[in-house]
Amino acid sequence: LIYFKIARGDFDNYVYNHLGISVNFLLMGRQQLYSTVIRFFKDAYFPGIGIGTTDNIISHYFASTYESGSVLKVMHSELLRIFIETGAIFYFIWVYVFVKTSLKTFFSFLLFIFLFAMLLTDNIFRYFDCMFTFYLLTVFSIKLDEHRKLQNSISVN
Repeated sequence: LIYFKIARGDFDNYVYNHLGISVNFLLMGRQQLYSTVIRFFKDAYFPGIGIGTTDNIISHYFASTYESGSVLKVMHSELLRIFIETGAIFYFIWVYVFVKTSLKTFFSFLLFIFLFAMLLTDNIFRYFDCMFTFYLLTVFSIKLDEHRKLQNSISVN
């Protein structure tokens, strides 16, 4: 929801009055990027606009910055990208499964908090090593917790 408010310019006056700079400058061009991509999403709220479509939109509408090596090559928010590309239904199913799995152990919950912050602000799915480490540690944490519970139940009996 906050991304849509940023894209609409709901915070423009507040940020300019208090910081003296535009929201787009503060977010390094992301406001313009978000508003461009969200414009295509308005007609496809439930089905989404399709996997990979945001990258195509960005490369088309931001061709000059895309070729110059600027930061405007990708969404810089995996949560927004998934929501726009897959639609509301799949997005909420994905978030539910993601959160439910992450709440199995305290350690996996801490990993989830870290990854959630990364999902808000970066292209974390493009970093294989980070995602592999997250999944490996989450599975290890869950399996270790199951092993401890099994050992505790055996020692009690």
